[in-house]
Amino acid sequence: MKILAICSTIDFKNFVRRATLEAIWRTHSDIDFLFFTGLKNSLKGKETIEGPNFYSYHFWVPERLKNNRSLTRLEYLIRGNRWRAFFDNYDVIFMIDPNQYYLLEFVQNQKVMYLLRDPNILLGKHNYDKEKKVLESSDLILTISNELKNYYLKKYYQIDSKVKYWPNCVDLQLWDFETVKHIPKYGDLTVGVSGNLTFKTDLKLLDKISTELNDVQFVLIGKNKMSKEKNDFFQKILNKDNVTYKGYLPQERVPGEVAKWHVGIMIERNDIEFSRYFNANKIYQYLAMGLPSVKYRYNDELRNFSDLVKEVETQEDYINAITWALNKRDDQRFQKECVILANENSADKRAEMFLKWVKSL
Repeated sequence: MKILAICSTIDFKNFVRRATLEAIWRTHSDIDFLFFTGLKNSLKGKETIEGPNFYSYHFWVPERLKNNRSLTRLEYLIRGNRWRAFFDNYDVIFMIDPNQYYLLEFVQNQKVMYLLRDPNILLGKHNYDKEKKVLESSDLILTISNELKNYYLKKYYQIDSKVKYWPNCVDLQLWDFETVKHIPKYGDLTVGVSGNLTFKTDLKLLDKISTELNDVQFVLIGKNKMSKEKNDFFQKILNKDNVTYKGYLPQERVPGEVAKWHVGIMIERNDIEFSRYFNANKIYQYLAMGLPSVKYRYNDELRNFSDLVKEVETQEDYINAITWALNKRDDQRFQKECVILANENSADKRAEMFLKWVKSL
């Protein structure tokens, strides 16, 4: 079975799904990758890895004009023969974004797999029709959380068949405990947050825990994608002596930074429906580094991790959980169990699942 995986990015090296796609390629070399991106990126270099074949489709019609059927039909008419012939080289087309519905025009007899990784309707109502087209065209749908599988698809699309649970995972080639275990921890007790700052970030939680645990250093890494209002509040939090924001770090530097922490936490809000669909790969990364971790309980995704990951309901419980986690920081047995659990949830394991389903199509 020859597979084409479509990536909505021009930077495969930092692509969130890179690890699983690369693991699939290592096991099944008959997979190619297609960058699906705008015409404005046609002259930009693409960040790739050694080995696989990479191709690019630069759509001519900007996203804001894709509802104009005359323009889209013109693009399909001009480019159709070439791209239908290109797609005809593959048995399976793997899509990972509702925007990729645009390429369904070129799919003929191929099987289609779709990865549902976000509740896209909650990100914007304009995603509904796009996602519906991809879902209806898919022979198999993968979801990163059981809530997406059992609730979201049923509620919004009345779909309860042809769906498989394919949870997030960790890239052990990057998050390699043996490589970082000798990196010294920070001198002060340190609790870290890895991940972009967005509308999901709970700044009130960060403010409370950094105030009440003022003898603990809090370090944050990731891109700042917050609104101006949230960012103004964030800047006030940064005025505290025990809060440091290091900004974005290239992925190859992140494990070395996280390895310096004593505890890893997530601070996504638990008061929005979006949260119930989480299955954060950050937890898998913290585990791979041997870190005790704390997060809000959004769903039951980590019910089998409860001995190693403390999930809580309230801010007060969150503070107590951080204290619990800090007390585990020097527990080597605990650390070993974290790493073992990460190994059981690796990109290689997810690649095995994926290829088993591909063969069943």
